[in-house]
Amino acid sequence: MKRFIISIHLILCLSIVTDSLVAQIVTIPIETKNNALVGLVSRKDLLKSTIGEKNIENIPINVIMTRMPNIVLIKENEKIISGVEKIINQEI
Repeated sequence: MKRFIISIHLILCLSIVTDSLVAQIVTIPIETKNNALVGLVSRKDLLKSTIGEKNIENIPINVIMTRMPNIVLIKENEKIISGVEKIINQEI
């Protein structure tokens, strides 16, 4: 099954990502201007960042995103067991 993926550029602010996640999107890939993946923003990231914050419009995405070294990828042609092993090994 393939789904439409929304990604957001690194330079955009937190409020734009928040609006996208409220629209039933669970995780948003964050890219550079050259479309290189540099991180992900999840609902959990947003919740943690907004606790105690009054002005989220000015918080840069790169402050709250999960950065690339901490992201586990699985390719389309990998077996399901490979994905399960990665989830267990990385404690996702």
